[in-house]
Amino acid sequence: MLDIINHSLINNLGQNNLTQEVEKQNFNQNLIDKEQTAIISAENNRYQDQLMISNKIVPENKECDCGECDRCLGKEGLSESEKAEIKRLEARDREVRTHEQAHVNAGASSPHYEYEVGPDGKRYITGGHAEIETSKAATPKQTIEKAQKIKRAALAPANPSAQDRKVAAEAENMLREAELELQKENNKKTTPEGSQKSSINEQIKGMFSQKNPNQELGNLLQIFG
Repeated sequence: MLDIINHSLINNLGQNNLTQEVEKQNFNQNLIDKEQTAIISAENNRYQDQLMISNKIVPENKECDCGECDRCLGKEGLSESEKAEIKRLEARDREVRTHEQAHVNAGASSPHYEYEVGPDGKRYITGGHAEIETSKAATPKQTIEKAQKIKRAALAPANPSAQDRKVAAEAENMLREAELELQKENNKKTTPEGSQKSSINEQIKGMFSQKNPNQELGNLLQIFG
């Protein structure tokens, strides 16, 4: 009887140990499964984040301030052709601004711009012009300085337009004319003719101080008759 009881006890102990070992293995397996699930979930989240950044896509329920995705750039929901059109308008906007600012930096007035609305609803600059006064100045010397300024302003951009070159050519003509006028003025001050007129005036004044001014005046008129 004692042997039977001991044998039964041993069997029960063995079964209990086996049950505990199985439960322990199941518990460890559950821990491993949970850890692997967490790792896989974290990897999936990281992959999704990378995918959203690369494709510039933001979930509708997620706020974004990256400044690079379609939502931040105002291009969400646009077709590829519309996005291409926006790129073209952006490039043209930068080109016109740079061009007109070069005129302004060289002395032209503030620019006037022409706009076009893009597929994203924004206004883009597509054309413009700056103004500069082109009339002659009070003196030839001042006109020369003014013409030089006009020419510099017209040719200031890296790629002057046809209109820019036309204005520069007109300024060059105004410059040449002013230089000729200034040269004529300088010649009048230095030629013998100018000195001779001054001498004649002195002779006329002296004749009226003589006793017989009529006779002397008649001789003078004969000389230059």
